[in-house]
Amino acid sequence: MRAVGRRGGPPVRAPSRGPARPWSSSPWATAARLAGGSTWLQLSCAAVVGAGIAIAQTLLPAVVKSRFADQAGLATGIYTAGLGAGGAVAAGVSAPLAGFLGSWPGALASWSVLALAGAMAWAASRRSLALDRVAAPRGATHHGAALA
Repeated sequence: MRAVGRRGGPPVRAPSRGPARPWSSSPWATAARLAGGSTWLQLSCAAVVGAGIAIAQTLLPAVVKSRFADQAGLATGIYTAGLGAGGAVAAGVSAPLAGFLGSWPGALASWSVLALAGAMAWAASRRSLALDRVAAPRGATHHGAALA
């Protein structure tokens, strides 16, 4: 039987810059929507943004658990609520914004301002959260399933 998961080996480096890298692609992919209204361009930009968010959201819990260990549930709840609220606001405001600007690509690209602000806030928080000194877990990181 072979166990699934990491066993032994060298220590894993902590995700100090991990969430910043995927998030840094979001402002640029969002701004690229301004380049045109073609379906292919809009869907490609959405895919890049979605992939960046998906990757970052898999790395963020490790940062939360390492820096807010005593209140990991509260911190996770706050950032999860922020994601939901941000998505709801964007969904509700994009159509009126498109009417105001006279352009769907322009309305969608306007969200790059907030995406850039978020990426800059994350970059600024790296030092205050001491993310370069986050200790990564050692040993097995997955328990349970085993394959024959």
